[in-house]
Formats: sequence, C-alpha cells, structure tokens
Amino acid sequence: MLSQQQFRTRALIFLAAMLIFTASALRCIGLETHPPGFFRDEADKGYTSCLLWKTGKDSAGKSYPLFVQSLRVTTSALYQYVDIPFIAALGLNERAVRLPAALAGCGAILVTFLLARRWWGRSAGLWAAGFLSVCPWHFLLSRWANQSIFLTVWVPLAVFWYDCFLDRKTVATKTLYGLLSAVAFALALYTYEPARLFIPLFLILLSALAVVYRLEKKERLWVVFPLILVAVLAVPMAHHILTEPEESGRRFRAISIFGASSYAEIVFLFVKNYLAHFSPFFLFFGGDANLRHSVGFPGQIQIYLLPLLIAGIWNTVRHGGYRERLLLGWLVLFPVSAACTNEGIPHALRSIFALPVLHLISADGGFYIKNYFVRYSKVQLFERVAALWSICTVCLVILFFFVCFSVYPYYSVHYWEYGYREAIHWWMDHREEYPNAVVTGMAEYPEVFFLFYGKENPERWIESHTIPNVEFLPTGQSMRSRYRSNDPGVAYLVRPGELPGVVPQHVIDVGASGPPVWIWVGQPREKKD
Repeated sequence: MLSQQQFRTRALIFLAAMLIFTASALRCIGLETHPPGFFRDEADKGYTSCLLWKTGKDSAGKSYPLFVQSLRVTTSALYQYVDIPFIAALGLNERAVRLPAALAGCGAILVTFLLARRWWGRSAGLWAAGFLSVCPWHFLLSRWANQSIFLTVWVPLAVFWYDCFLDRKTVATKTLYGLLSAVAFALALYTYEPARLFIPLFLILLSALAVVYRLEKKERLWVVFPLILVAVLAVPMAHHILTEPEESGRRFRAISIFGASSYAEIVFLFVKNYLAHFSPFFLFFGGDANLRHSVGFPGQIQIYLLPLLIAGIWNTVRHGGYRERLLLGWLVLFPVSAACTNEGIPHALRSIFALPVLHLISADGGFYIKNYFVRYSKVQLFERVAALWSICTVCLVILFFFVCFSVYPYYSVHYWEYGYREAIHWWMDHREEYPNAVVTGMAEYPEVFFLFYGKENPERWIESHTIPNVEFLPTGQSMRSRYRSNDPGVAYLVRPGELPGVVPQHVIDVGASGPPVWIWVGQPREKKD
C-alpha cells in the first residue's frame, strides 16, 4: 500500500512524463502549415539538401562542402546533410525540411532529462525536461528549419558526456567519454556561427571547474584531452575561415558591433546588447520582436519559471560546487555571442545557448524551495503554494499552446513569407495559358521558392543558375518598368498595388489576417484548336 506522499510523488512523475510526451508529439504534427508559410531560409535548406543528395554538390558546384552558399552568404551545411534522408524518404516538401528540427527538439528534451537526472535524480530530470518541453522559445524553434535548434542537443549532450568523462577512472572509459564530449562540442562549432565564440569560452570554463572541483592532482592533465580533440576536429573550419576570410566572415561583418567608431562605443554596445538578453520583457512578456523567433506572448520563457529561477540562481551562488559554478557560468556566457552583433537585439537564435540552462536552474530552484519549506516544517504551506503554482502553470501552458496553434498563425504570416507556395502552384497549374513568368524585384530571393516548389533539375541549376521560362527582376526594381499589358502568355507576379489599375488574374490572400500578399497579372495565351 502506497503512502500518501509516495502516491503524490508517483502522480507528479506520471504527469511530468505525459507532459513531455505530449509536448514532443506536438513538435511533429502539422509541420506543413504551422508555422504558416515557408521562410526563404527553409526553402534554401531544402533545395540545397536535394542538390547534395542527387549531385553531391551545392549550388556553387562544390563537392560535399562543410559550408554552403546560402542566399549570398556562407553558412554551415550540417542541417542540409541531416535533412537528406528525410527528403529522400518524404520528397522535397515542407514537412521533410522541418522534421529534423522537430526531432532535434525532442532529442534536446531527452538529453536535458539525462543531464538533470545525473545531477539531481529522476524527479529533477523530469521537471527540467518538462520545463523545456513547453518552453515557448524552444517549442517554436523546434517547428521550423533552423540550425540553431541543434545546439540545444549538442551543448547539454557534451556537458553530460564531459561529466561522465570526469567521473571515470580507467583510461579506456575516460578516453571514450572524452572523445564523445569533444565530438558533441565540435558538432556545435559546425552547426551555427555564434557557437564559434561560445564553445571555446564554455570549454575554458569546464576545464577550469574540472581542475578546481572534480579532478585529483594526478588526474588534472586529463582536461587537456578534450581540448586537443576539439581543436583537431575544428581544423577544417579554421582552414575555411583562414583561406576564405571574405566568404566566411561576410555575414558577421555586416552585423558586428566591431565596426563602431571607437573602443568605448564597442564596449557600450556590447554591454547594452548583453544586458538586453536578461530583460524581463524579452524573457517573460514579449520575447524577440521577430515573430519567427517568438510567438509574441508570452516571452521566450514562461513567467511561472521566475520564482524557480531566482531560487536556483540563489542556490548556485550560495552553494558553490562544480555543478553550481557550471550552471552560473553557463548562464553568464549564453548572451555573449549575440551581444557581439548589432541586429535584432535581443536575438533569440544567437542566444539559444540559454536552452536548457534556464530550465536546469529552474528545476534545481524548485527542489531548493521544497527543501527550504521542509527544513522549517512548513510542509502544508508548501503544498498549498505548490498547488497554486501548478494551477497557474497549467493555465499558462494551455494558453501558450492555444496562442501558438490558433492565434499566432494569423498575425505572423508575413514573417513566414506566406503566399509563395500558393502563387507558384497557381502558375504551374496554368502553364499552358502562361508559359512564361516574370517576378517583381520587390521580392527577396524569390528564386529559392521556384527552385523548391518547382523541384528544378539540380544539374541544370548548378550549371546555369537559371530557371527556364522565369525572369527575376533585379532586387528592388518595381514591375512598372517591365509590365506589358499586350504580352500574351506572360504572367507577372507582383505585390498588391505595384501595378495600379491592372486587373489581377489571380490573388493570393492571407484570409482574415490581412490584405493580399501576391497578385498574378497578365493576359493568357490563346488556346489553339
């Protein structure tokens, strides 16, 4: 017969496990339509994966590159390689492109559970994983094709294996876990450019803490082993950066704070940008202003974590050990990479290293609060407070999912470049009437959508970089100078209002959420008898 306390504990564990399972399942359903539309970066990733799968080359003709040219900048090719088996199995479509991110989100929940369980036990693991599973920040980034979501797997996995590495006593097991940890850190380096600053700093932190808190004097030389392995694995990336500095650094130079006029201004911008990522509005109430990075309400994380975070941070400061100092250092380091940039600050993608450290600290803080009440024999008060907190938490989680699936798709459509799929499919269905298409220069990188939805022949694209029967006006050029009303068989894809007075042949609208986004105009070719 279970005692009342045992029953409550098992019930909480069951509920946490169900929450994690449900939130993981929700990451994988409806990827074709939620988020609405399909952003150009996603279309480019999908088509590049198709190129690599069918030709072994990227759009620039490079064979099996570590870095690919994406929308005129160079970026990691890791997501594209991971996506190849999904496209091979499911075809070139939105679900196949977004599914790796969804599965990475599920994987991050599992790794968070394993890390927290290793440190504090199974209950803490479930709570930390549960917090991450319903985190608005993590949930949204798990549903579209962005490489940053992989960092929420690699970084905690590397920490988990590093912890195993420190605990092992035999040479064989130390070597194994040191190698696994180094591989996870190296994968993080190759995943997303902000990791190139965060990972070295984080490795220095881990090594210092290992020497001070975990390793005996005769074992301390072991800290060099993972560092050497990561350095070796990073050689191809370093070679790319050194031999192709213009290509590899183009994006960072465009958004870096280091172009400021003086050192004082650089320091000021860094501090301002750094502190912005701890803003209560960013974390709890409004989130990132870019609606691809945040649903707008709540913030990047839920307000119910605030008391747990405060308690967890207090515990890490007061009880200084390896885990506590690691969590505190991780918290301090997470905005550093984002603070070096001056675009879209605070920026949820470049500061994604906050996941899952915020949730690990929150889980630790929750148990710290419970132990505090128990220590002072206030168990009944704790149960009442916990019940009230649980009710508020459940309500806020339900509200978030309602906003995410019922409201957010309407007010975020423009951020997801909604309408390309519908517009291109309309033209493809009417190719007999309109064999040629002209696309306005008021669109940004429209060619990637014609490649993706038109499933353009990979060899032809690599060789010619043209799409048959489609003309793209130079970026920024309006259709007014190009449109010919007496040119039969040509369909012009324009923005609403770009050609005043011209009657559209087809309108792509966004329903009740706003005005039309695209219009096809032109005269159909006369059908031959």
